[in-house]
Amino acid sequence: MSFVEGCSCHVWAIDGYRSDVLAHNVNMLYDNKSSEALLAALDGTRARKRRKLVADTNLDAKIQGLVEACRTDVSTALACTIYGGFQYATDGAPEHMWIEYGGHIYDTMPGQPLRRAKATKRTRLRPPCEMSNFAADMIGSYESMLTNSQLAIITAAKDQWAKGWSNGGGSPCYEFTPP
Repeated sequence: MSFVEGCSCHVWAIDGYRSDVLAHNVNMLYDNKSSEALLAALDGTRARKRRKLVADTNLDAKIQGLVEACRTDVSTALACTIYGGFQYATDGAPEHMWIEYGGHIYDTMPGQPLRRAKATKRTRLRPPCEMSNFAADMIGSYESMLTNSQLAIITAAKDQWAKGWSNGGGSPCYEFTPP
């Protein structure tokens, strides 16, 4: 397979893409960590459940926990922000993830190329692969560092970005298909 077939949004945002095998490993770590968070919220008596569900709504901490539990690639010294859009604050993991680096939002979904748009207030709420905005209070973020593989793909795309589709978000989108 290739990036388009094997890289999910959360694999890209957390670790980048090096191979299908490594993407699968990151995906399994992500599934385990997000399931663990959801099961922990449901554990115990009804009263404990209510307290835990109410208390476990720190979206930034959820993104940080996922990145720290699932990242396998070496980090560079280049700062980035990892975002995750949630439907409900009590969800164990975000519905979608993307990164911001160097004034751009980088985003993908399975079956799609890597997409890039200028980082704006609007594209932070609606990254290039999304058709509608996430509510601002349903986005978690974590200040992190790019991985070697994220940097390698962004660098490889330098002069190869092609005008892409528009999600109606008002910012032009560019696409690159990594090998």
